[in-house]
Amino acid sequence: MSAEYHNLAAGAFTQDWSNTGLITTNADWSNVPSIIGYLGDDLSNPAPGVDPQSVVADLTTAPNVNANQTNPILFTAGGVAEFELTDPVVALQASGTADAPFLLIHLNTTGVNSVNVAYTLRDIDNSSDNAVQPVALQYRVGTTGDFINVPAAFVADASTGPSLADQVTQVSAVLPTNAANQPQVQVRIITANANSNDELIGIDNINITGTTGAPTNNNGAGVRIRDIQGAAHVSPFNGQSVSNVPGIVTVLRSNGFYLQDPNPDTNDATSEGIFVFTNSAPTVAVGDSVLVSGTVSEFRPGGSGGTNNLSITQIGSPTVSVVSSNNPLPAAIVLGNGGRTIPNQIISNDASGGTVENPATTFDPAQDGIDFYESLEGMRVQINNPIATSPTNVFGTSEEIWVLADNGANATSRTTRGGSLITASDFNPERIQIDDLNNSLVLPTVNVGAQLSTVTGVVSYDFSNYEVLVSTAPTVVQPSTLQREVTNLAANPNQLTVATFNVENLDPNPADGDDDTSKFTALATRIVNNLRSPDIISLEEVQDNNGATNDAVVDATQTYQTLINAIAAAGGPTYQFRQIDPVDDQDGGQPGGNIRVGFLFNPARVSFVDRPGGTSTTNTTVSNVGGRPQISASPGRLDPTNAAFASSRKPLVGEFVFNGQTVYVIANHFNSKGGDQPLLGRFQPPTLTTETQRRQQATIVRDFAQSILAINPNANIMVVGDLNDFEFSEPLNILRSAGLTPLIETLPPGERYTYNFEGNAQTLDHILVSNNLLRRTNGYDVVHINSEFADQESDHDPSVAGFQLVASQSLRGNNRPNRLNGSEGDDTLSGLGGNDVLSSGAGDDLLNGGIGGDTLTGGDGGDRYIYSGRNQRIAFANSLIARPDRILGFNVAQGDKIVLAIDNNLATTNLPRGLFNTGVERTRTLLDAVRSAFTDKDQRRRGNQRLAANEAVLLTWRRGTYLVANDNRAGFVPGRDLVVNVTGIALNAGDARAGVLAVTNYFG
Repeated sequence: MSAEYHNLAAGAFTQDWSNTGLITTNADWSNVPSIIGYLGDDLSNPAPGVDPQSVVADLTTAPNVNANQTNPILFTAGGVAEFELTDPVVALQASGTADAPFLLIHLNTTGVNSVNVAYTLRDIDNSSDNAVQPVALQYRVGTTGDFINVPAAFVADASTGPSLADQVTQVSAVLPTNAANQPQVQVRIITANANSNDELIGIDNINITGTTGAPTNNNGAGVRIRDIQGAAHVSPFNGQSVSNVPGIVTVLRSNGFYLQDPNPDTNDATSEGIFVFTNSAPTVAVGDSVLVSGTVSEFRPGGSGGTNNLSITQIGSPTVSVVSSNNPLPAAIVLGNGGRTIPNQIISNDASGGTVENPATTFDPAQDGIDFYESLEGMRVQINNPIATSPTNVFGTSEEIWVLADNGANATSRTTRGGSLITASDFNPERIQIDDLNNSLVLPTVNVGAQLSTVTGVVSYDFSNYEVLVSTAPTVVQPSTLQREVTNLAANPNQLTVATFNVENLDPNPADGDDDTSKFTALATRIVNNLRSPDIISLEEVQDNNGATNDAVVDATQTYQTLINAIAAAGGPTYQFRQIDPVDDQDGGQPGGNIRVGFLFNPARVSFVDRPGGTSTTNTTVSNVGGRPQISASPGRLDPTNAAFASSRKPLVGEFVFNGQTVYVIANHFNSKGGDQPLLGRFQPPTLTTETQRRQQATIVRDFAQSILAINPNANIMVVGDLNDFEFSEPLNILRSAGLTPLIETLPPGERYTYNFEGNAQTLDHILVSNNLLRRTNGYDVVHINSEFADQESDHDPSVAGFQLVASQSLRGNNRPNRLNGSEGDDTLSGLGGNDVLSSGAGDDLLNGGIGGDTLTGGDGGDRYIYSGRNQRIAFANSLIARPDRILGFNVAQGDKIVLAIDNNLATTNLPRGLFNTGVERTRTLLDAVRSAFTDKDQRRRGNQRLAANEAVLLTWRRGTYLVANDNRAGFVPGRDLVVNVTGIALNAGDARAGVLAVTNYFG
């Protein structure tokens, strides 16, 4: 069987197996251009576990393919197989006879000076097998002799398992230079028999490309910098030698220099600059015209921890010849107006196989920010009228400032105070990082909004970001005019104020490496003057008493008390605190610091409900006590031993009382985003690795909130703290599903930020509230006092919210007709005798009309309508058929209930034993309608189902809806059974149909 050699100079070789008609017969490759699969059954050492990199013999004696396979689990034969799956593929599986199966690709590289081979390895075997399945790439020039291994493409294990088939591995490698410009090159992808049952590895999305044009020979002579850089993130000359590359030395570093071609072409996609790595202080001078010979490589900064980073194209092991000196430097490329247009929305939207380094990825510097900066790598650039979108960040002896060009004229998503704001679809690639070329250079200290002088520097990449390295520090043309904000939300007799504040590793120990002595005073000043002494403060990142000293200390009493004393000294209230010490070294953060969340509260304004039982490892639960939720401990931690909180802070719930109203506050500090793939890394779009844990954490908090709301839909619940995620993220969506609303969304978009990361303003800190609190929210404010300023007490801005919670009142009428109106508190309205009109306000009210035909109107809260007496007969006599009460606005979803309060104790044990909706009763009188309902309570079943003693029915007669409760005797008795007109009732979904209803949805 012979194969056609694909002419690579005429175009790329591709194969994705989507055409299942190419292979229809076993061992027949005649319809597949330039590929043949082989069994690989002639090893001199057939023992399992052979490294395929060492298998270099010819092995082309037995062409092989098993056609038209559909189930990888059932296919066990060794060799090559074609699988007609949803995503078709050809796969390799070694065995005792198929020792080293492979695909052989035939190429003609004449006229091509660089060959890049890329493909995808897919584990398609979801059987119980769990082999270590290595795959290697090899090539040879000509048709005989041993193959040559390509180490850069080796994959030690392309499989996962057992019972998994989800591993996908991208492979991309440049063949050595002797594979270029040859009439016959054979490339093979090969595996070998594993030590255990082999797994099927698909070889998919094969894409082999060649670079034509310069250089004109295989030793790299005549190559320009733009040829080396190429229109890609990886040089087409990677691993190859180049000779006499011309350029002007533009910048010196301690271990090399930047070189730029003074005679650029017109292709913006190919950079004219490059770094020459000398490994020691270079001997050239800025302005020298030089010729450089050496080896092209892609240096990935960060070492073993930099696998997500992009690489920097450089020439290493150089030989440098100085042609002349004191030459003018190449003109700097202007970024922005009058020069290259900076993409301002898209970072990357076309990464093939999830990486911009895949040769199949479209390189689009006009649209993609990551390609734009790559096209300028190593070149001199100029930024006119830069405006700071971050404060000066200091890292040891190095500083950085993020800026926008042209005073931000072409930037998108700005904050109201001049920063760059992220959105769900825009992470602002127009931001530019200014960094110092060497640590002796000091950048100015600025705040967001400062205007700088013109910046000129060279484009490089480090710490997962492109950067412009400057050898001369810019000056401040116009300092920022931003002032630290002061909230307009102040506590008053009817307004509860609640704040969240990440105080960034706060501790009182000056000997632990960070002296926080002055920080306590500064934080206290901010809390008193800028936050106006909130009633409740959720604190995050509170460390133990000796801070980062890594010992067995977990107690934080001194930390809290030092802050409390400082607040009092600053003119604020004398707060109290509640918290639970963590288990030593189990909650993440700075080693030894034992950071945790906790509460400060003003006891003159709010009461903390201390309920014992909370420990570092005890889960807090919710119980139904008399129709009201009760948490098992206050303060208490939520599911602290759950793996979702491994090396992360555990949520803390506290029960507070303000103006007689219970408020549950759940303080949080979810796991950090550190570990996610970077915005400007090689993998696009970035994988949010850490979000999985935050989703799990959010689910636990959501479920806890729901357990409270299931008992009282009008409960006052706040979920607060540093959630380490954005308002549009999935963890926040999970919390929303409990009926919680992020208050950040009540602000104009330009004000939605609490943090600044790499020049991007974003929201990490949140206050979410239940519906009852949302109705009573009187304002929400992110108080910008830190994130925009170089001089910070913390790296987070605090947030504060105000809630109108009016004190409860008790109104009592007399035996004449009364009109009683509740307020916004949880009021008690008692009408006694007469035909009373009782109207509740916004709270969770109790309405008791007493004897007479009363009109009871509910408000926004979960109201309870009381029918009480020392026995059932007296209680039911409050609303009889002759003169029934009218309840208006009864809303099941809000938690409205009818309470049958025998012995005047609101006892839930006296609920009806059953509740039924009989639907519409078409009778002449209401009495006839009730009797009909009592005769057939469940009209969904055949035959009459009589209402039993202590059961109730809901019926519709004429234009009214009536709730009728039978006493402890069967049959309807007009003078004994409760009849209430509940016209306007809002039923639970599905309850409008005749049938059985949930008693506890209507009675409580």
